[in-house]
Amino acid sequence: MMESISNGIRLNHLILLIVLFAIVSNISILYNHSLPCDVDRPESFSLMADIETKTERGAPTKAEVVVPFLRGNLQEETESDTSRCRFYLAESALPKAGLGVFTAIDIVKGGETDPMPDICIYIANAPRHTTQIDTHSWQDYRFLGTFDGANPRAICEGVSTLFNSVSDVYTSIPGTVDNFIHTNGGLQRTNHPGAGSITHYFGTKSKAFRNVEAGSEITIIADGEGKPGYPSDDDIKRYAPNRSPAWLRKHGMCIDNIRIQSATDPAMGRGAFAAYTLKEGTIVAPAPLQSFHRSIFAKKEPQEVILNYCFQPKDTNILLFPYGQGVGFINHSSISPNVALRWSTSTMNHGQWLDLSLKEFWKITYSGGLILEVFALRNIVKGEELFFDYGKDWESAWEKHERNWSFIKGAERYVYPADMSLTLPFRTREEQKSKPYPENLMTVCNSANFNRDEYTVMKWEEPRHAGFANVQTCHILQRKYKKLGFEYKVALQFDKSGTFDPSLPYIDTHVPHSAISWVDKPFMSDMYLPNAFRHTIGLPDNLMPTQWMGT
Repeated sequence: MMESISNGIRLNHLILLIVLFAIVSNISILYNHSLPCDVDRPESFSLMADIETKTERGAPTKAEVVVPFLRGNLQEETESDTSRCRFYLAESALPKAGLGVFTAIDIVKGGETDPMPDICIYIANAPRHTTQIDTHSWQDYRFLGTFDGANPRAICEGVSTLFNSVSDVYTSIPGTVDNFIHTNGGLQRTNHPGAGSITHYFGTKSKAFRNVEAGSEITIIADGEGKPGYPSDDDIKRYAPNRSPAWLRKHGMCIDNIRIQSATDPAMGRGAFAAYTLKEGTIVAPAPLQSFHRSIFAKKEPQEVILNYCFQPKDTNILLFPYGQGVGFINHSSISPNVALRWSTSTMNHGQWLDLSLKEFWKITYSGGLILEVFALRNIVKGEELFFDYGKDWESAWEKHERNWSFIKGAERYVYPADMSLTLPFRTREEQKSKPYPENLMTVCNSANFNRDEYTVMKWEEPRHAGFANVQTCHILQRKYKKLGFEYKVALQFDKSGTFDPSLPYIDTHVPHSAISWVDKPFMSDMYLPNAFRHTIGLPDNLMPTQWMGT
């Protein structure tokens, strides 16, 4: 009997233990499901590796790569992250418009209509005959590049170029971020061989002109300036181009996977970083291409800086400029690249063009007709910097440039416009005789008094539209202090030389201090240094048709 009682107690104990285990297990499961997926995870560990990195076009260095230690299902985390994609590149909803940019989220009036600030590359002496530069570039004044050459045009990356235009139901106005400056990315001409090898125009941005619903195509008005009034709700519903967010996720190409920030090594300038965790094989960014024959750019030294942003297939004179969002910020590594290039499988990529002769290709090509895509070579964690291999020719050219580089005479006297104070009073022409400004700089004024008769004196008027369309060279003649700050009398000069002409007939009075700023004189910025590095990026041989080689 005692034995049977003992066995019964053991059995009851066993049943009790099983029940308790089940209860605890269920509680544990419920608890874990209620927490973020990264709870049971050390923050990170440091993996020291000798990896070759570059500045945006800078010097190789050794850097520490911080890799989060991941547990659990990377695929689940990746899918969760990429479902957050806010902006897509897809076939435009406008007839015969090619590619278009779409939002997968609602955007309120004044909100951002692109994923991040991007860059523009000014061609100082753009060819005046018809090329893809004409159809896919911005006016000289758009990003304050008016004084950057004889016929400057801005070729931009990202949404600034991918926008389509409509006249009545547009969504956005292109512009710049509030702190847009001409920046050298930290590559000083006095101490860095990468000085002059990157564009200084960083910070292009756009904002919503009205409330924009998820699925809408992001469009601009044809003249880019905006106009009074708003389209009616009926017009928007009837005419505004759109696609459903579900369609975009199935057929679109995400352009929201990259963020731009200071490169891993502070001395490297800017770099591209993963905005989300990306699984091996994931499309990081589409790269639609503009195609140019290298001969269209003036043969001068230094050559146009856009060459540093273009792919050039070996043994050809073809330049392919990728204008996908953030692609131009991906730095070089031949040792540890984590992304690479391949032709897009999108239906918008005209892969059949690669079967044509080069002569036939030039007859039919147009911007965005060919699309490369940047894809992940391995699993990439959120926040990791992206690198791909520019090729042996590029690497050899950079190493030679670095060995032979020295700063040019007078480099120490150069002052970057962004380093000039905008709070101190501007000196008059008379004051500058005894205390001159740096020789590379000139003052510019933003005035609405553009269309006027000669020999006129006019009171300053504020331009109706924000931006740089009315910025002109100006010379400070007089300065007065008023209650609200300094006011000036200036002589406007409607050419780009910066050389003062005492017979200038255009005078503005009552010019506020805030309407005056600094720019480089034409051909004086780093991008025109005679020793600036120039070299196109290599494109793997397997991506180009053999019949194009040697042409």
